[in-house]
Amino acid sequence: MTIRRYCSVKVKNILRDTRRLKTPLVLALAWVLYWGVADTLSAAALLVGFAALSMILAFIVSKEMFSSYQWDVGARLRYAWEEQNVSLALLAASMLLARVLVYVAVVGAMAVTLLFLRGSL
Repeated sequence: MTIRRYCSVKVKNILRDTRRLKTPLVLALAWVLYWGVADTLSAAALLVGFAALSMILAFIVSKEMFSSYQWDVGARLRYAWEEQNVSLALLAASMLLARVLVYVAVVGAMAVTLLFLRGSL
Protein backbone atom coordinates (compact mmCIF):
# COMPACT_ATOMS: atom_id res chain seq x y z
CA MET A 1 0.00 0.00 0.00
CA THR A 2 1.43 3.34 -0.98
CA ILE A 3 1.62 6.31 1.35
CA ARG A 4 -0.92 8.20 -0.73
CA ARG A 5 -3.42 5.34 -0.55
CA TYR A 6 -2.79 4.93 3.19
CA CYS A 7 -3.42 8.65 3.83
CA SER A 8 -6.54 8.55 1.67
CA VAL A 9 -7.95 5.66 3.69
CA LYS A 10 -7.11 7.41 6.97
CA VAL A 11 -8.78 10.65 5.84
CA LYS A 12 -11.90 8.74 4.79
CA ASN A 13 -12.01 7.02 8.18
CA ILE A 14 -11.66 10.33 9.98
CA LEU A 15 -14.46 11.88 7.91
CA ARG A 16 -16.70 8.87 8.54
CA ASP A 17 -16.06 9.08 12.27
CA THR A 18 -16.69 12.83 12.20
CA ARG A 19 -20.13 12.25 10.69
CA ARG A 20 -20.85 9.75 13.42
CA LEU A 21 -19.87 12.31 16.07
CA LYS A 22 -21.79 15.18 14.53
CA THR A 23 -23.99 15.92 17.56
CA PRO A 24 -21.17 16.05 20.16
CA LEU A 25 -19.07 18.16 17.79
CA VAL A 26 -21.90 20.65 17.32
CA LEU A 27 -22.44 20.79 21.08
CA ALA A 28 -18.71 21.34 21.67
CA LEU A 29 -18.68 24.11 19.06
CA ALA A 30 -21.71 25.73 20.72
CA TRP A 31 -19.90 25.51 24.07
CA VAL A 32 -16.84 27.24 22.64
CA LEU A 33 -18.92 29.93 20.96
CA TYR A 34 -20.90 30.63 24.12
CA TRP A 35 -18.16 30.49 26.75
CA GLY A 36 -15.21 31.51 24.61
CA VAL A 37 -11.94 29.79 23.87
CA ALA A 38 -10.17 30.83 27.09
CA ASP A 39 -12.88 29.50 29.40
CA THR A 40 -13.21 26.33 27.36
CA LEU A 41 -9.47 25.65 27.56
CA SER A 42 -9.41 26.35 31.30
CA ALA A 43 -12.35 23.97 31.87
CA ALA A 44 -10.65 21.30 29.75
CA ALA A 45 -7.38 21.78 31.64
CA LEU A 46 -9.23 21.47 34.95
CA LEU A 47 -10.91 18.23 33.89
CA VAL A 48 -7.68 16.73 32.55
CA GLY A 49 -5.82 17.73 35.70
CA PHE A 50 -8.59 16.28 37.85
CA ALA A 51 -8.48 12.98 35.98
CA ALA A 52 -4.68 12.80 36.15
CA LEU A 53 -4.51 13.59 39.87
CA SER A 54 -7.29 11.11 40.60
CA MET A 55 -5.50 8.32 38.75
CA ILE A 56 -2.15 9.08 40.40
CA LEU A 57 -3.67 9.25 43.87
CA ALA A 58 -5.71 6.08 43.32
CA PHE A 59 -2.61 4.23 42.11
CA ILE A 60 -0.63 5.29 45.18
CA VAL A 61 -3.45 4.41 47.56
CA SER A 62 -4.07 1.00 46.02
CA LYS A 63 -0.34 0.17 45.99
CA GLU A 64 -0.02 1.15 49.67
CA MET A 65 -3.14 -0.73 50.71
CA PHE A 66 -2.10 -3.94 49.01
CA SER A 67 1.67 -3.70 49.55
CA SER A 68 1.66 -6.33 52.30
CA TYR A 69 0.42 -8.97 49.84
CA GLN A 70 3.63 -8.66 47.76
CA TRP A 71 2.11 -9.79 44.48
CA ASP A 72 0.85 -8.43 41.23
CA VAL A 73 -2.84 -9.09 40.71
CA GLY A 74 -2.64 -9.31 36.92
CA ALA A 75 0.22 -11.82 36.96
CA ARG A 76 -1.49 -13.96 39.58
CA LEU A 77 -4.78 -13.91 37.69
CA ARG A 78 -3.05 -15.03 34.48
CA TYR A 79 -1.18 -17.77 36.37
CA ALA A 80 -4.40 -19.00 38.01
CA TRP A 81 -6.18 -18.97 34.65
CA GLU A 82 -3.42 -20.98 32.98
CA GLU A 83 -3.22 -23.46 35.85
CA GLN A 84 -7.03 -23.66 36.07
CA ASN A 85 -6.94 -23.18 39.82
CA VAL A 86 -10.35 -21.79 40.78
CA SER A 87 -9.45 -20.70 44.31
CA LEU A 88 -6.42 -18.68 43.12
CA ALA A 89 -8.47 -17.18 40.30
CA LEU A 90 -11.20 -16.10 42.72
CA LEU A 91 -8.65 -14.60 45.09
CA ALA A 92 -6.94 -12.70 42.30
CA ALA A 93 -10.26 -11.52 40.86
CA SER A 94 -11.44 -10.32 44.28
CA MET A 95 -8.16 -8.44 44.79
CA LEU A 96 -8.56 -6.87 41.37
CA LEU A 97 -12.12 -5.86 42.24
CA ALA A 98 -10.90 -4.37 45.53
CA ARG A 99 -8.31 -2.29 43.68
CA VAL A 100 -10.94 -1.08 41.22
CA LEU A 101 -13.20 -0.10 44.11
CA VAL A 102 -10.33 1.85 45.68
CA TYR A 103 -9.84 3.67 42.36
CA VAL A 104 -13.56 4.50 42.20
CA ALA A 105 -13.58 5.69 45.83
CA VAL A 106 -10.60 7.99 45.29
CA VAL A 107 -12.08 9.46 42.10
CA GLY A 108 -15.39 10.00 43.92
CA ALA A 109 -13.60 11.70 46.81
CA MET A 110 -11.73 13.93 44.38
CA ALA A 111 -15.02 14.83 42.66
CA VAL A 112 -16.64 15.75 45.99
CA THR A 113 -13.58 17.81 46.92
CA LEU A 114 -13.72 19.60 43.59
CA LEU A 115 -17.43 20.25 44.11
CA PHE A 116 -16.80 21.83 47.51
CA LEU A 117 -13.82 23.86 46.26
CA ARG A 118 -15.55 25.26 43.20
CA GLY A 119 -16.78 28.35 45.04
CA SER A 120 -13.42 29.22 46.56
CA LEU A 121 -11.17 28.92 43.51
